[in-house]
Amino acid sequence: MQTRRDYVETAIDDTILETVRNRIAGAGVTLDEAEFDRLLCYVRPAMKKIKQCDAKYRAAQEKAFTTEVGRKHLRELSIDELPALTTRATTAVMLALCEAMDIPIDFIAPSFGFQKNVPYPNNDSLRQLIAKQWSICRAFNVSIGFHSGSGKSAENYQVMGTGTGRHLEVSSQANSSVPSAISTTLFKFRSEMRCVL
Repeated sequence: MQTRRDYVETAIDDTILETVRNRIAGAGVTLDEAEFDRLLCYVRPAMKKIKQCDAKYRAAQEKAFTTEVGRKHLRELSIDELPALTTRATTAVMLALCEAMDIPIDFIAPSFGFQKNVPYPNNDSLRQLIAKQWSICRAFNVSIGFHSGSGKSAENYQVMGTGTGRHLEVSSQANSSVPSAISTTLFKFRSEMRCVL
């Protein structure tokens, strides 16, 4: 039976592995080899699909538009539906993998434990969760996408804005926060990854 280490060594290019290790260390995240391998094994199949989707979106933009502004689109990596609250390590590995695979990400949406149509119950707890994620996002020059659902309190949104230095995107059922003049590629992680334009 193939071990996680065997899979990582055979399925992922050594240059990508080294880049990811260096980037997460530079962001202040330390992972032992077992945890590093576990995260890579978990996300590797979806990352291959994301790379394919990104190539298709890039080709479509280049075919449809001749100017740089026309070809620009934002990329959001949505990991808020992975099990449990998103750890700093997961965010760092995902962003480092995207960077190493030449998939520039503008926003990442980690899980903060939001429930739809209900304000987040504890702003101090929310502030702490955001601070942990923001320390990673800032290291990768990526903003946080909040998939909060509707019904958050004004105080919740103030905590989100303050905690990210206003480098954020808010998505709820009732609105689209991305200007329609810029296309957005949303890479959504679920049990089965899908790409949405």
